[in-house]
Amino acid sequence: MLLILFSWCYILFTTLNLGFTYGKIAKLKCYDFVVLVFLGLFSTTILASIWAIFGRINVEFHLFLVLLNGILYFKYKLELQILYHDFFKEIKAISKQLKIFLFLIFVLILMQCASPSFFIDNENYYVQTIKWLNEYGFVKGLANLHFFLGQTSGWHIAQSAFNFSFLYPSFNDLNGFCLLLLNLFAVLKLNTFQENKNKVALIIGILPLANLLFFQFISVPSPDLAVYILSFVLIYYFLEYFQSITAPIFNLIVVLALFIVYIKITAMPILLLPIVILLFNFRELVSKITISYILGTLVLGLFIVKNLILTGYPFFPSLYLKEYITIDYAVPFEMYTFYFNKAKLYDFVVTETEYYNLDSLQIISKCLFHSRMDSVFNSGIVILFFAVPVFLWCYYNKKPYWMVYLTMTVQLLFLLLSSPQYRFILHYVLFFGFLLFSYFIKKVKIIIPLFFLSSIPIVLLLFFPIKNKILSYQYNSISLKNGIVPSKNSNLKTNFYPVKMGNLTYFSPDRKTYFWTTGNGNLPCLNTKQLLYLKDKLGYIPQQRTSNLADGFYSMPFKNGSN
Repeated sequence: MLLILFSWCYILFTTLNLGFTYGKIAKLKCYDFVVLVFLGLFSTTILASIWAIFGRINVEFHLFLVLLNGILYFKYKLELQILYHDFFKEIKAISKQLKIFLFLIFVLILMQCASPSFFIDNENYYVQTIKWLNEYGFVKGLANLHFFLGQTSGWHIAQSAFNFSFLYPSFNDLNGFCLLLLNLFAVLKLNTFQENKNKVALIIGILPLANLLFFQFISVPSPDLAVYILSFVLIYYFLEYFQSITAPIFNLIVVLALFIVYIKITAMPILLLPIVILLFNFRELVSKITISYILGTLVLGLFIVKNLILTGYPFFPSLYLKEYITIDYAVPFEMYTFYFNKAKLYDFVVTETEYYNLDSLQIISKCLFHSRMDSVFNSGIVILFFAVPVFLWCYYNKKPYWMVYLTMTVQLLFLLLSSPQYRFILHYVLFFGFLLFSYFIKKVKIIIPLFFLSSIPIVLLLFFPIKNKILSYQYNSISLKNGIVPSKNSNLKTNFYPVKMGNLTYFSPDRKTYFWTTGNGNLPCLNTKQLLYLKDKLGYIPQQRTSNLADGFYSMPFKNGSN
């Protein structure tokens, strides 16, 4: 816990410096402490993405960050000190009960981040994705080694920038840092509601009631949580300033939207919010948002370059424009089709026979209600989807609320056509769920006790974690030693063995592990189960392009008798 706290102090100092500087350059006129930190995370992610094109995100990158930090801090020292002063003044102004809650949630977040993680995607590819970034940067054809590595997210790039792997191997806690920021943002908005009865501030102010849900993501670098957190901040600014939009606020909303999409491409419908603002205020904004044009071009360029390097597909996971680009290390089309067909069957919870024989409504129905837990969430989403328009019409019949609902509808349609998992729409569900909640419960005296009550299950789960039946985990709860040092960033119980296939020598977990699992094995790491299955099924094996791992991988057609 103590080491995580030290790392967060550095991250806070760095991101505030970068966020404030970006705000100055873009003339955002933003003085919200939490939002500036998020802008700094975005700036760091962009810098790290550019860096990863040319080399590893390691000690060299941090030396650059330290130098940049020093220059920026001394350049804007007085203004930054005023920001810190005003922030602590805001904290001081909130009620004693809310201060106690903030301290409690701060400790619980630290404890959760220091405890062992139980998250399947962390063992499948999060750990390995960040490890490759730390040791090599973007590697050509990396998706040929493990297809999931082609999904390298902007959030994994951000985590790799603050992983400090050259100092200590177990930092994996950027999500915890951001959840703490969200709680700060929410509590300060709740305090604002007490002063001016702002409805939007109340909706955002009760977000800590969802901490139990968010806590499941914070001991791993899951992009989903980052999308939720940034979406709440974006929606707040969209609703609060829709009627009085200015170029600086619009540019701020664009930054948040671009960051969200760079983190997770499935969140692309969020771009509708800045587009709607631009359409309604075209004449006033079109000549004043040059920074948004530049930033959009930069993010799109980095997205394309990242995908080309990792997969050979410029708009991965889409095949768009692939026919115009020929790269020798591109993932073979057969492998691409296989992975996405398997993923689609998994997402829709159907067999291959069912997928081709059932109609669309039957497939969606089977997907929505295939298990008790998922059925509860999915049924809630369906009910909310039909209830919200009625509620908006009666009580919140204003254009910006309908625009957010339209964005949720587009997101839902997008998911039904591609990957119907409720976690991809959860930020909208929570927002509208809390909008309904806030209409009936407006008294802060009731909300604060609910904050404390909602924290009780978090404490219980810290000491009695829910076990995952798929992976071979070490089932340890938080221990006393985690008060100083965090748990390992992988909780997989296995041994790794060197295996040679052609010119590739890789490290594989033992045979009892899950098919996709790689854990925290040495690079290059691949599950032999996966390699043999794809060799037999598709006739391809991954190979190194040269004897140097930094030169990447390609998929070689495999013939019987080869070795």
